[in-house]
Amino acid sequence: MWGKKSLNKIKVGDLVYVPSDVAIFNRASVLRLPKPFNLLVTDYKDNMYEVLFEDDRWLVRPEDTYPME
Repeated sequence: MWGKKSLNKIKVGDLVYVPSDVAIFNRASVLRLPKPFNLLVTDYKDNMYEVLFEDDRWLVRPEDTYPME
C-alpha cells in the first residue's frame, strides 16, 4: 500500500497515506486525524506538505506521511 518514505519521491499531485492520530495544521487550528486518510499533496512549503482535507488546505509534516504506490 505504501513504500519507503522519501521527500524526493512525493511531489505535488501525489496521494500520501497519513496514519490516524497524526496532527495536521492550518493557520487557525490543529487537528488530529481520527482515522487514516489518503490525502492529495497540493504544495510543499515551510518544510511541510500542503494537503487537501475536507475541502481545506492543511499542512502535514513529511515524516508523518507515506507515498502511495
